[in-house]
Parts: sequence; C-alpha cells; structure tokens
Amino acid sequence: MCCTSWQENEKNDDECYICKSEDGELVMCDDCPRSFHQKCHLPHVDDAILKDDRQWMCTFCVYQTTQECRCNDEVEMETAVSRQISQHMLECQYLLLCLCRADEKRTFASDPCLSLDRYSTVIQTPMWLGNIADKLQEKEYQTVGEFVSDVQLIFTNCASYNRDNPEFLAMGDRLKELFNSEFKKVFNIREQSDNLILTDEPSILAPLQQCCRIRRSTLLCLRLLSLPSFRLSDIMRESLAQDPLAGVAPLLSEPHLSALDRRLGTVLRVVQTCQEQNSDVIYNDLEGYNDTTA
Repeated sequence: MCCTSWQENEKNDDECYICKSEDGELVMCDDCPRSFHQKCHLPHVDDAILKDDRQWMCTFCVYQTTQECRCNDEVEMETAVSRQISQHMLECQYLLLCLCRADEKRTFASDPCLSLDRYSTVIQTPMWLGNIADKLQEKEYQTVGEFVSDVQLIFTNCASYNRDNPEFLAMGDRLKELFNSEFKKVFNIREQSDNLILTDEPSILAPLQQCCRIRRSTLLCLRLLSLPSFRLSDIMRESLAQDPLAGVAPLLSEPHLSALDRRLGTVLRVVQTCQEQNSDVIYNDLEGYNDTTA
C-alpha cells in the first residue's frame, strides 16, 4: 500500500488505481505513478485541481510523508475508536482507499440491493464501500468508531448473506483481515499479550466442569455460533448495528466482540474434555433429532 520509488521522468499509470478503469479523465499524482478518477480518490479531487499547475499528491503519498509527524504512542482499541474523526480523516480515507483497491472485482463497491436477489429481505442494514466513501466525503461521521462500525457491517452482512457461498465468504474474510491489520498499523494499536488473553475469569466455567452436563440444543447452538460463517461476534455486531447509539456509545467494542468468540471456544473445549471423561455429558432434549456429531 505504500508509495513506491518513482522518478519525475516516469509516466503515470494509464488506469485508475482504485477502479482499474482507463475510461474518463484521470488525475495524476506528482509524487508517485498512481492515477485516479476524481470521484475514486478520497477526498474527491475538485475540478479546480485539474486546471491548477501546482503539484498534487494522492492520499497514499500524503499519508506516507506525514506518517513520522503523527503520534507513535501505542493505544488501546477503545481509545482509537473513541477519537474524533475530524482529527483522523486522513487515516480513515487511507484505510478505505486500501479496501477499495483490494476489492479487485468491485464486489463491495456498490449497493448490494441493486444486484443481489432478495438481499434487503435478508440484510436489514445494507452497507457498501461507496456509501462509506460518500459519508467520509460529506463528513457525516463524528468518531473513528462510527467509521469502523460501518466497515465492519460490510463484513458482517457478507457473512450473513453468503453462508452457503464459500467464494464470497472468503472474499469478505480477506478484506476484513486486511482492514483489521491496516487499522492496527495506522492507529498503532497495542497488541494483547498472551497474559492478557488469559485473564478471562475461569470460575464461570466451574458449574459446567463440576456437573459435566449440557443440553443437546444448547451445544448445537454453541457449535453453530463457532462456525466461521456464523460467528457469535458477527451476529452480535449485526444486532448492535441496529442501535441508533451504536456509533456514539457502542455497547460492545471490537475487543469485547473478539472476546465472545474466544470464550465460546473455551466453553466448547471444556465440553469436549467432559465428553472424554464421561459418557452421559449431553442431555438429549431434542427427541427425534438425529445428529451423530452430538
């Protein structure tokens, strides 16, 4: 994603760095080979810039050249997402452009309701990269967290709608991993240490460990929520997105949602240990339901 070495006598690209199209007039960065359509770039390039003889730098180059000037102190995720976006517009524009660039087939670029069958009946709150770009351009976000919530909503919606489509699930997961990785770098998020990860209070597992009994219906639900296509964190994130205050004061932040998946995995491991040590762990409350995995 960084600006590559480029000499002034080299030519700029003949296609838009974001949408890969050669159609239309392109704005050329004077500091790297990249070219952009006016509306593909963030912020959008004004018509006046096209007529201006002064040098113009794209957001990728501006981000790189100003990187050393920004605060390099490590911060917690909660601190980063609570910040006012007006102070971090460059970072958010850079992150979204990275996603738009990585979305090579333009799968997440436009309103999915216009192209996908029954999408609005499955997904309550559609979200797409172009919509987020417009909201950034119009300065509709107040905090970094509001921006992050909309980006994460794209991935949650993708997982919900494409549960039986592994190709699109994989595409969503790749973009999600890219965003999470780049976000941590851009905002210098403090990584959780192994010791911190192990601070989950183990005493809440005592009843399960002592009794070693669980309803079959409960176990099936827990296993379902542990699947990559139906993660508990994704379900919770989609539900929380309906809260009108989610962008201002979210009930659960990303570290909390990640903790849900981690703790669910711990519960399932305890159940597995119980099954290895006892023969009557699962109480069958689903008579007539045949499931050899339970």
